[in-house]
Amino acid sequence: EKRTGHLTVQAFPVMTVYIDKTKLPDTPLPLALPVGKHVVRLVNAERSKDETVPITISEKPVLIDRTK
Repeated sequence: EKRTGHLTVQAFPVMTVYIDKTKLPDTPLPLALPVGKHVVRLVNAERSKDETVPITISEKPVLIDRTK
């Protein structure tokens, strides 16, 4: 049985989320992901924002907050 953890991505202005190169819906986005290392990419073309965030998912919830 695969273990999963939880990631929440929130951003203002809205950003498009990619996990391990797979495009997902825009923020805010709660996700269940397999435990382990992943790469999150946050993109907002209108504001020329493109950020890559390496994360490690464990049983403890992970939050990426870009609302400030």
